[in-house]
Amino acid sequence: MGAAWVSHPCTYVSARRFEVEVEAGTGVFLSCSSCQTLHAHSDAVRALASTDDNVLLSGSADRTIRAWHVGAKFQDCFSILSGHSGTVYALAVAKDHSFCSGSADRTIKKWDLNGATPSCVCTLKGHMGAVRYLAFSPDGFLCSGSEDKSIKVWTIDLESARCIATLYGHNGAVLALAFDKDGKLYSGSSDTSIKVWAANLLNPVCQLTLQEHQCAVLCLVFNPHSGSICSGSEDCMIRVWRPKSDNVERVAILRGHRGWISSITVLGEGFLCSASSDRTVRIWDPDFEAPKCVMVLRGHSRSIWTLGLFSPSLLFSGSTDSTVRVWDLSHRLQSHKFACPHELHEQTHKNSDHIEVRKKRLQGSSNCIVRCAAKTQFASKPSGLLVHLFFYCKSPCTCQGKVRLSIRQVDVNANF
Repeated sequence: MGAAWVSHPCTYVSARRFEVEVEAGTGVFLSCSSCQTLHAHSDAVRALASTDDNVLLSGSADRTIRAWHVGAKFQDCFSILSGHSGTVYALAVAKDHSFCSGSADRTIKKWDLNGATPSCVCTLKGHMGAVRYLAFSPDGFLCSGSEDKSIKVWTIDLESARCIATLYGHNGAVLALAFDKDGKLYSGSSDTSIKVWAANLLNPVCQLTLQEHQCAVLCLVFNPHSGSICSGSEDCMIRVWRPKSDNVERVAILRGHRGWISSITVLGEGFLCSASSDRTVRIWDPDFEAPKCVMVLRGHSRSIWTLGLFSPSLLFSGSTDSTVRVWDLSHRLQSHKFACPHELHEQTHKNSDHIEVRKKRLQGSSNCIVRCAAKTQFASKPSGLLVHLFFYCKSPCTCQGKVRLSIRQVDVNANF
């Protein structure tokens, strides 16, 4: 049995459509929120980043970087930055109102955002393969991971921009980088390993190698709320690691995606957000003692490559479908915490031969109606089902924006 708490504002009459994925033994929590789609790139969006002054940056396989103003509504991008001769794989924002981009052309470019039009102020060369990831260290050095199997440390001051150290140790492309609270660097590679480097990058020492993933490690993120490091892999799993004084302990494995994990970021209050080649974004409960997916976001038509975060609840996703989607999760992150304080009663509604939807409606709330429509679509295994829901809410409504649906599979032998 799966359960879904659905939160929606009850201020006007409307019909809203959702896709809810219910998995055996887990809860899926959704709410009504806005999602905008940005169309500008002509090829896959491979990198996203945001600045402190409300600018979204997107890098693409079309070899351009586009800059967008973050606001109530996104309009056309205000600047298109050209200069790279290959896919833009990586973006990283510095503290001096500049940002850096890494590309398949093996270079790193620094861009100045101070003028009316962003401009390239220097180009860093040194890698012998595509630059796949960029990250700034706590002390302001730029670190780059490359397909040449190395990590380089750069100073990006215009007067002395240069490589000051190179870290070797991986046997495959370095695809992901992240720093923990102590300044230690974690690197993920196509050789399936994660390496932990001492905080002093000018005297690079690999302190530990984590070897649990079965395929390439594609993404890493530090979760400041829990102090953990999270890694995503082509093995379709996310592993959560807890650094200790002399080692790193794996504390959880998150399963649910049906494709490789391409990007991870951390939302408000420690919620982990992951993107996948299965075209979905999943949000995970921050309690990793009992890990579970609490939300599934759908909308992209092809693999999702990258995630970006502007605020604790404003999420961006970039995809092979050449679009950037903007997800406002301000209500969603709270919906799973609320229990309905009122008495409920049940009504049963047959939707098809395959599922039964039991509508639990607030007693005395005749204005809130939940209907199930469209034929159920089964996943490749009978571990979940997909249901289209329509919500009708008339004001005034006593449901306080919360209706609970219990959904169960009736016929597991249906045609998949």
